Amino acid sequence: MPKINLQPELQQTPHGVGVVTQSPVRRGESLKLWQAGDWKVWNPKTFEGLLWCNKWCIYAWDRFYGPRNPNRMSLAWYVNHSSRPNMKSSYRQNGDWKFVATRNIRSGEELTVNYSELDYYGK
Repeated sequence: MPKINLQPELQQTPHGVGVVTQSPVRRGESLKLWQAGDWKVWNPKTFEGLLWCNKWCIYAWDRFYGPRNPNRMSLAWYVNHSSRPNMKSSYRQNGDWKFVATRNIRSGEELTVNYSELDYYGK
């Protein structure tokens, strides 16, 4: 499927701050929420650092993968959890993060994934 330019934006949502699409998305379409290179391996040395990593990082392959610059993060970092998500996600060790719509998504709808089903191992 070709990638589409949704021009999603951050908005206040029932889950807090989340990513909301500004145009409809068809089931099976890829969503471009990730900027290449927007990650690094974090090695927290303090309790505060560990708390930050637990909030913002993905723990996979025995490491914390988090935003390269916490002050300028891709929209992907703001995608919230839902037990009834409208997207699936896969994350690969090379830093490639993909999102695909699992159903038709209406304009103005929050984009969500089920965190317990995230594919951190690139299956």
